[in-house]
Amino acid sequence: MERSDKDAVRAKLARSIGKEPTYEEKKRRKERAKQRRSLGRKREAPTLDDDEEPRPGRPRRTAHGNDATRDGCVVGIVRASVRVRVDGVEVDVAPPRELALAIGDRVRLAERSGRMRIVELEPRRTRLARPDPADPRRELVLAANVDVGVIVASVVAPPLVAGLVDRLRLALERGGVRALVAVNKVELLREGGAEAEELDALVAEWRALDLDVHRVSASTGVGLEGLRASLDGRTSVLVGHSGVGKSSLANALAPHAELTVGELAVGANRGRHTTTAGRMLELGADTWLIDTPGVRQFGLAGWTAADVRAAFADLASFASDCRFRDCTHLVEPECAVRAAVERGALGARRFESYARIARSLASD
Repeated sequence: MERSDKDAVRAKLARSIGKEPTYEEKKRRKERAKQRRSLGRKREAPTLDDDEEPRPGRPRRTAHGNDATRDGCVVGIVRASVRVRVDGVEVDVAPPRELALAIGDRVRLAERSGRMRIVELEPRRTRLARPDPADPRRELVLAANVDVGVIVASVVAPPLVAGLVDRLRLALERGGVRALVAVNKVELLREGGAEAEELDALVAEWRALDLDVHRVSASTGVGLEGLRASLDGRTSVLVGHSGVGKSSLANALAPHAELTVGELAVGANRGRHTTTAGRMLELGADTWLIDTPGVRQFGLAGWTAADVRAAFADLASFASDCRFRDCTHLVEPECAVRAAVERGALGARRFESYARIARSLASD
């Protein structure tokens, strides 16, 4: 059998088993397509399918248009869901894979098949960020769109870590957040003791840097009214070392919150991590408070040595007399900053805090 005859046989078999439409079927299909065009049938508008993901800062079209989207604020995050406040009601939605959300983020949501989904992340006005422990080259945002950062420290249990206060202050101010310090557990201070004298010296140093300081006690209520007044009408975030009493302070400021409070680890002068995920609490009209997990240490995301020198303005006032214009104030000869420390014109603790941060950046 010739090749052409074989091809004809194959074509006939294909038509007989329905693999290839006949001439008449093709003609009928063309007629139906012509009728659809004559009726002006249009393609349906694109929809946001359940398996589609939003893009940061870019709205997605929905079947109902822009009117279907609603504004919301992220008030809680756990691994399996994101809690968003929408029109005064809190709803749980699935976390979008393409967006790294933080407490305080402003988002837009759309409803499809009875489920709310985050379709857009609004630009952040302010932020508190640190390096991601899983990848220090990436920035991890702990809280967004906050006005005040409350650096919580304690005086005895655990002891006050002034260097951490310095780091947190730098991170807050870099993110556009006004920092203040709340020294908690002041009821544990012994009048005239070494801890009380150390605290007095630190408070004087911080206030000289225009840093607002509140001495408070979450257990007795001392100083809470003044702190509450500083937070009134603002969105604030609590941040500090593990065990300093952030959750206790949040409960004292917002009694309805009933956050879990942890105890210090037995045999160690460090606190337990009680808060495992951030949460936004309502304190009053237009007043919100974010409680964050405690930190053991706090790195500075995206900082350079020059950034740190500029942030320590009290050191910069002496730096103009250094021999080298780019003096790091660590090892160079004829350093005016170290000379100021030696003669007592600049506080030794303050300089050591700068030096630790500068060395940590150099070792990264």
